[in-house]
Amino acid sequence: MIESNDHLATLTLADAITALNADLSLASVLDTLVESARRLTGARYAALHVFDAQGESTAFITKGIPDETKDRIGHPLAA
Repeated sequence: MIESNDHLATLTLADAITALNADLSLASVLDTLVESARRLTGARYAALHVFDAQGESTAFITKGIPDETKDRIGHPLAA
């Protein structure tokens, strides 16, 4: 049986909500959100850049990007 896109999206959202409720650490929540967004949109890659109130970069999370490519790109604000 082939599942519809709506059904898969619902399952992806349910998985994300379950994972978020299971582990409320910021790193885990952001990781789950980026991966869920990537899967829901059908994107090959996803990234989230987080800044604090002073505009300093606090996190850069990527999904779907091979480690060697991510290492070459580096952190967007790294000097």
